[in-house]
Amino acid sequence: MKLLWLLLVGVVAGQPCDKLCPITDNFGCVSKDNKCFYTVRNPCILKAINCYRKSKSLSALKPILRSKCTNKEVPVCDNINK
Repeated sequence: MKLLWLLLVGVVAGQPCDKLCPITDNFGCVSKDNKCFYTVRNPCILKAINCYRKSKSLSALKPILRSKCTNKEVPVCDNINK
């Protein structure tokens, strides 16, 4: 079940986040300064998403607010559309 959830999160991360950042449709989208970013609550999940993105020749999501995150912190990542 956990693997299925990780794959689902990876698929969501692989989709471009539209400019309106519909939180209800894509729980990973957040809008800041008229830009759309992707949030990931757990650094291990972020690593799994980046592995998926690498397999699809997409750029890695990189935290821009926190370089180190605990499980309760939320890194905001850029490069979601590349």
